[in-house]
Amino acid sequence: KLIGFFLIWMFIFLSPAVFFINSWGENVFSERYAFASTIGFSVIISSILEILWRKNKIARIAVISLVPLILLPSFFQVYARNSLWSSDRFIYADTLIKSPGADLIKYNLAVELRDDNQIPLAKQLFEEVAKRDAWRDAYKAFNNLGDLYRRDGKHDLANEYFEKAVARNKLRRKLHEITRSLFSF
Repeated sequence: KLIGFFLIWMFIFLSPAVFFINSWGENVFSERYAFASTIGFSVIISSILEILWRKNKIARIAVISLVPLILLPSFFQVYARNSLWSSDRFIYADTLIKSPGADLIKYNLAVELRDDNQIPLAKQLFEEVAKRDAWRDAYKAFNNLGDLYRRDGKHDLANEYFEKAVARNKLRRKLHEITRSLFSF
């Protein structure tokens, strides 16, 4: 029963990241949901080790030697990951190293950089998101580029990006309406 409960626990915490958030690596919350599911994984492993412990003396020796082999690497992995959670910028940068196509993360990092007045780097990231135009909310990158070019006094270029933002947002809304009408019962 305990193992079954924690299998369900793992499914519950992994399902939002797998089914409801864009996809693995695309959203920093994916990692946090995966982290919460490790509680279930840990209990399952502990239960298996307890069953082995009860078997015989040789199994106990195996358990005693396995525990440090499991705990030490786990500790160092978790410690290293937690240090990244000290700020959104660290999480975004690390995620982009592992998933360079994560446009949502790239956009979020660009917003952080823009707010920190690191405009050239923010503009570069917004342009990468806009160029790929694969993220469902890419219109936000177009809008931010329009705003940055407007600030620079490049009104023609700013207007071009604002028009692209409006066009993409209208397309997104239209697709959303079509999807809702197809799946409304």
